[in-house]
Amino acid sequence: RIWPALDTTTPEPRLLLWRRSLNPGICSKNFLIKGSAGKGSLLTATCLVVKILTTPGVAAATPLANEVGALKERAIRSDSLDNFDGSTLVFNASGGDACLVVARPSQSGRKVTTTNKTPRQTVTVCANNSQIRRIMSSHKKKAVATNELCAWLDKTLNAQAFADYCPNGLQVQGRDSVSHIIAGVTASEALIDLAIQEKADALLVHHGWFWKGEDSRIIGIRRTRLAKLLAHDINLIAYHLPLDAHPTLGNNARLAQILGFDTSHTTGRNGLIGVGRSQSIRNLGQLTARIADKLGRVPLVIGDSKKKITRIAWCTGAAQSMFQEAIDAGADVFITGEISEPTVHLARESGVAFISAGHHATERYGVQALGQALLEHFPITVKFMDVDNPV
Repeated sequence: RIWPALDTTTPEPRLLLWRRSLNPGICSKNFLIKGSAGKGSLLTATCLVVKILTTPGVAAATPLANEVGALKERAIRSDSLDNFDGSTLVFNASGGDACLVVARPSQSGRKVTTTNKTPRQTVTVCANNSQIRRIMSSHKKKAVATNELCAWLDKTLNAQAFADYCPNGLQVQGRDSVSHIIAGVTASEALIDLAIQEKADALLVHHGWFWKGEDSRIIGIRRTRLAKLLAHDINLIAYHLPLDAHPTLGNNARLAQILGFDTSHTTGRNGLIGVGRSQSIRNLGQLTARIADKLGRVPLVIGDSKKKITRIAWCTGAAQSMFQEAIDAGADVFITGEISEPTVHLARESGVAFISAGHHATERYGVQALGQALLEHFPITVKFMDVDNPV
């Protein structure tokens, strides 16, 4: 990477500004600036780099982005943005017209493509300080019937086999056909607003609505969210446990791939706990470092960093209640998204390490894989939007 990773520990939103020469030798791919005659020239000018150190820093950067946007823009064409670190704004500061590049890398390691090359639309700076990343897209424009799409998803994920905490599949009915899907982890208002902005026909998420035990009245936040979907005729499609457990597209399977685990078998209800090992991980400290690097956040770890790690168990999301099952499976460490107070004592007293790597952070990958599967099966557009969540 060109610049170091985000410093998420900074307590106050700050921006660091400095000048740095940007030339083709820094990146594996060259950036071209389209001139007035339509001919490209290499971007070799000194650049002003604005680094956003915290999530609140995104909001703090808005005035700067607006100021740059007010200048005459030139189009930027790039074969790859993979070498740019997240939350970096780069523009030509050597005089003349300004060029703004906003680049976010793919959390999954997949090559990033966007359907809209307008730089400021690659990352949206939102009032609620969420960091929105467009990670996957397609140029396809045809449509498929909503019921056909949902039937394929139900069958692919074997949704009927799960006794879940919420309904799986179509949760809110919208248009009869779908050509443009916005995929995300949670059907929050921020994601709905992005779907509206993108003129999407459907939202595809892991965390939908209508959970067991919730107040079923359509009031407050639920009314606001639902009203927006209905007003814009957007379908809401959600898969919870089926998307966790799928052997190739599921959150557990994809997390294992991201972290480099070899899965030997699954255990627990619906096979929701993966069990395996890593050929290159020797101790808890090495495992912690890999998780921090691959997921982009430092996990909370209960255990000695020197502890030898042979057998690893994992389940994405809020699976701390499955810790005992992981212990019974002979795991040296259990990885999930969240942690509860009793979990600390169980880890200490059992001698099995526990890693809380983030609910959102561990569950970004299944819906991306499902979106990619949709792209391969239907002539539609799918975009993954990551609304940042620290939990």
